[in-house]
Amino acid sequence: KDDPMIGTLMEIYKKHTGDENCQPMVIGGGTYARAVKNTVAFGANFPGEPELAHQKNENISVDNLVKCAKIFADAIFELANGQVRKEKNEIQ
Repeated sequence: KDDPMIGTLMEIYKKHTGDENCQPMVIGGGTYARAVKNTVAFGANFPGEPELAHQKNENISVDNLVKCAKIFADAIFELANGQVRKEKNEIQ
């Protein structure tokens, strides 16, 4: 969580959700992140919403799908432009 890229992703998530208490999480199992250097799996879990990813009858509300798209678009834009967190709560 101290890596500048993780800080940037967390700030983007907070900006779009207003969730100032969120923390990065680590999951078990394998992801594409272990195949590429300096890569993390990045997905959004929203407070108060059921976690149904990769389960029977997996679904998400349209509002949350749109929110995810905005988070991912912002993350791609910021990281592609070299915008990583320099200081706490500050994207440069």
